Amino acid sequence: MDETSRKDTLENLLVEIDHAWRDPEARPRIAALIQEHADLAEEARGFVAALEAMDEPVDDELQAADDRIHQWLLSTGIDAAIAKAARTAQAASTRTFEVLQSSGASGEPQAAPDASESWLSFLGNRTGRKKAELARSLPHVTLELLSLVSRYPTVVPVSARRSLLDLAEEDLGIPASESLRYLQDRDVVSARAASRQTERERAPETFVQILERAALPPEDKRYWEERARGG
Repeated sequence: MDETSRKDTLENLLVEIDHAWRDPEARPRIAALIQEHADLAEEARGFVAALEAMDEPVDDELQAADDRIHQWLLSTGIDAAIAKAARTAQAASTRTFEVLQSSGASGEPQAAPDASESWLSFLGNRTGRKKAELARSLPHVTLELLSLVSRYPTVVPVSARRSLLDLAEEDLGIPASESLRYLQDRDVVSARAASRQTERERAPETFVQILERAALPPEDKRYWEERARGG
């Protein structure tokens, strides 16, 4: 099979897997689909791993955010999906070592964080928690807020970023010094995402726009407005 045919076959396979994943009664078909395409099994299993990383019961607000992330995953194409799955697998294999490092048990200097990741990805890899679980673990946030802040930290006032770092330290046990690099003055947005034209997906220009899109309860919105003012 030439490379073009292989890519087309893989794309069709992943579409079938995605459709089966969306229907719990059809999920048993996934194993059979992978078995039928043994030469594509590695990529297919990687895609399933990416879907599993986003599959958990959440309330309506978080489910809506998860659905948007799921659509982003599909729209960015096969290569991005497989790359995400590879990162998920790598994080799982190194999580125990990272926990030992964070506890200071080894006494060795900690490796510098990967600045190419977003802050939300770093939190997930660092704690082993899924994105929606992270949102439930931190006060005053929604999954959408964490996602937007992680992608567009330059729009977030320094005082609000500092508050986010403090929350991650207090509620997740991640030192602010480890998180800081991920909320420095650089955005983590793909060229494809940056080219989107819908109002909902367009890059926010102000922190106010982030708060509006984050679907926060009124008291939590006021909390971040105060943090933005340095309160």
